[in-house]
Amino acid sequence: MTYVIGQSFDAFASFPLGPNPPQSAKTALLHRMGLAALELVGLATGSLLLSSITSCLWIWTGEHNAMALRKKVYAAVTQKDMVWFDTKMGAEGNVTSVEDEQGPMGAGGLMAKFTRYAHI
Repeated sequence: MTYVIGQSFDAFASFPLGPNPPQSAKTALLHRMGLAALELVGLATGSLLLSSITSCLWIWTGEHNAMALRKKVYAAVTQKDMVWFDTKMGAEGNVTSVEDEQGPMGAGGLMAKFTRYAHI
């Protein structure tokens, strides 16, 4: 962009300062400014495209990481016996109760808490 702006200033600087500049100088200035405008539009389009690609890649990376985390949690929860969900869940001290309620959280509370903390 700096190069294109420099070319535009050079076009203005090379324009004759006399009271009646020749038509060829006017045409050359108009041509150079038209090219500079097209180059700036091309740069803006390229910038928009590259920033869109960058955003897309960051979103894809975040979704990929969230999916991997969800799969690990799912695998850990599905390896538990059904008895753990009924009797031990929340009683071991490492799983707390849901929002100021006393007692075990339960399977639904565990998934709600996971969803709240792993939200993207």
